Amino acid sequence: MTTDGGGVAAFGYRYQYLVTAEEILSVLTTHTSDLDGVALIVEPTQTDLSSLEGADDDVVDFAIEIDGTITRRVQVKASRVPSKLNPLKYSEASSIFKRMSSGGKRAEILTNKPLAKKLEKACAAPTNTSDGRQQYLVVAQAITGGQSGPARAVLRDDRRLADIKRSILDLIRGIRRDRALGQGGSPASASPGRPGTHRSGWPVPRRRRAQQVCRRGARIGGPCRRLHPRECGVGFRPDCH
Repeated sequence: MTTDGGGVAAFGYRYQYLVTAEEILSVLTTHTSDLDGVALIVEPTQTDLSSLEGADDDVVDFAIEIDGTITRRVQVKASRVPSKLNPLKYSEASSIFKRMSSGGKRAEILTNKPLAKKLEKACAAPTNTSDGRQQYLVVAQAITGGQSGPARAVLRDDRRLADIKRSILDLIRGIRRDRALGQGGSPASASPGRPGTHRSGWPVPRRRRAQQVCRRGARIGGPCRRLHPRECGVGFRPDCH
């Protein structure tokens, strides 16, 4: 077990940033017909979570909002060296779900850690998601309180950081290609740096160019905290850190 606290914290922050970036890109590709109503909220505040009575904003790393309603809230738990010696524990997961509140539609823990045996027993048999993660739906009444909602799930993603970065690049390339072809052009026409566009090739609505959601030098938790795919192109630009 490492004692490098700074390195552990840096890894956790980087992992959280990358999976959040991947999420907004995935949302962008799956909600092409209703982007105006979709937003990803990074580090939501108590105001953002006001519709979820009792939700603790300190435990939600990002949330998906559709038409003004939060449909998913996610806590990211990562280990630099995921191991059965340092699993995601039952007590930890139970506490997180409790702090996320019992309202809303879906609460998730996204982790690269293996699940402890007690936590795995509290879940239904794992299923594979379309993006290659293992999904464990929590069924234990001690956690759910016997309520059917919200759906509570642990998503295990054992990919390396390099694999997540490649996925992000693939998603960006796909969005650029689809956007260019949809406009009757070629993938090459979605070049970066054109006035009034993001680097993805997605146009920035004129009314928003003066106050883009995602600005140069922005940091998560600051100007880049609430991302609207329609207004922010691919959500995260390379110059957002």
